[in-house]
Amino acid sequence: AMLGMFVAIAQQTTQPEAATQPKKTESKSSDEGILPVAGDLGLTIGASSTLNYLGNFFGKSVPNNAGNAIFDYATKGYPTTVIYGKYFLSDNTAIRAGVGIYYNSTSKNFAVHDDTNLDPDAYVYDKAKFSNSGYTIAAGFEKRRGYKKLQGILGAELFFGKIGKSNYDYEYANGFSDQNTAPTSTKFAQNSNVPTPSWGYRLISEHTSSTFCVGARAIVGVEYFVTSKISLGGEFFWGFQYQNIGEQSNTWEYYNTVFRSVESETIESKNN
Repeated sequence: AMLGMFVAIAQQTTQPEAATQPKKTESKSSDEGILPVAGDLGLTIGASSTLNYLGNFFGKSVPNNAGNAIFDYATKGYPTTVIYGKYFLSDNTAIRAGVGIYYNSTSKNFAVHDDTNLDPDAYVYDKAKFSNSGYTIAAGFEKRRGYKKLQGILGAELFFGKIGKSNYDYEYANGFSDQNTAPTSTKFAQNSNVPTPSWGYRLISEHTSSTFCVGARAIVGVEYFVTSKISLGGEFFWGFQYQNIGEQSNTWEYYNTVFRSVESETIESKNN
């Protein structure tokens, strides 16, 4: 769903009138000045996160009411385009360009038993750190047709996106030693495309390369103008995209009992 805010840019001219000429009174439609017209600029802001919050607020048992997977698929492959700018070539035709940018950095702690303490309720904390980023750029056109304050939208656009490299890094509180060659550790695993080594190990990092995507999609939508140049509406995108997912790698550590040292091994996967 989209929240549309249309900002009109207009020029007003005044013509002189003869002093003896009476002013004419013209009847105006109740919808005049409400809908966008040629020359207007528009700003459209995505409201999907707000709708998810409202859905959760009304007592669903799942943590996020994202809707049916068919309609949620597009957000899985690239960052969602959340801000659009529009320029109206005519009263019912506009060109549009949008962008979506995100950056995420998260750190979480996981309690595990302290191997150096005989107390079964003594805990230390492993840490997982995650970061990623990305963007989408889209450009296209739209055609409008409607009745009074209700406007239907048909259009199409091209888009380009890049999901940045994702980094998972793990730190463990219980270290390796001759007395503890298999310390108590959290079982971290995010990247299922990389095989797990057969020897004793624990994961210390998972890295994915940038994902490039490009595609085209059709647009079907509707808007209702609640007041002058301000509307609430929804848009449905349907199209195709090509993705190139870069190589991924996992790094593991283990204790070498022969050399009595901690060693690491990195395993990589092919791009997809």
